Amino acid sequence: MKTSRFKSVYKQFKKKFKQLKIDKSSDSKLKESYKELKNAYNALEEYKTVLENKVQKEIKKRLEHEILMLEKIRFITMGEMMDAVAHQWVQPLSLISMYTDDLKQNIKDDTIDKNHFLKNLDSIEKQNEHMESTLKEFRNFLSPVNDDDMFKLNKVVKSSLKLLEDELEFADIKIQFKKDEEVSIKGNGKELQHVIINILHNAKDAFTIREKEDRTIRISTKQKESKVMLQIEDNAGGIDVLMLDKIFNPYVTTKKAFGGSGIGLYMSKLIMEKHHAEIRVQNSQDGAVFTLCFEKS
Repeated sequence: MKTSRFKSVYKQFKKKFKQLKIDKSSDSKLKESYKELKNAYNALEEYKTVLENKVQKEIKKRLEHEILMLEKIRFITMGEMMDAVAHQWVQPLSLISMYTDDLKQNIKDDTIDKNHFLKNLDSIEKQNEHMESTLKEFRNFLSPVNDDDMFKLNKVVKSSLKLLEDELEFADIKIQFKKDEEVSIKGNGKELQHVIINILHNAKDAFTIREKEDRTIRISTKQKESKVMLQIEDNAGGIDVLMLDKIFNPYVTTKKAFGGSGIGLYMSKLIMEKHHAEIRVQNSQDGAVFTLCFEKS
């Protein structure tokens, strides 16, 4: 019997039992029936307590499991972000080294030119700003926020793209971002960023595995009645139809041969459920389409 059904039957039984009145003048058969009914009532009370304790233990067990999974995906994502930051710093550091070497050589050859010198300094400053911007986004990504904060959806998408900017560019992936008017959502924007980054990483890996040349990810935000929608669509060939129905299950991955853990999309589903939101996926003609659906705040 399901818990909700049990509670309903138990409630009706308890009400009717308490309405019963047995006095001394009642016959022995009625008293015996009452005694049996009372024993059944006590047994039902005991079973109710056992069932409630069992349900609480299961809830606690699941919460502990989800917390551990969240920590695991957080560390995995942190590692990916650190790798992304390191990747984004390679080119600026290389350019800064080139500009400084050029200036050193000019000073050594005594061929220094003021305009050339200032131009190189400006270039170094721009590269430094790019590195600072990346580091700022990474720090924001790691900073804690409350689960009931208000965040702007478009801003979270932009921040996610900023963190992966050079990584996506290096993979020759074009991003098309079509924004609806700015919408605020109640929840944890940093956790949503985990979901967006995970989907983008999956798309990047799909392009790489299939060695597809024309690579595009289309992102859009829009409002529909009481809903706010975020859609991420790629043209990487889509997901095997046999995997579509179970892609959000734990340890299910389309990248097993490439070291995929199968917990990224499962955790994305948990994060969305925590926000009383929905995540779903379907195949388009050219690739996969992930849709994130929120209640309008």
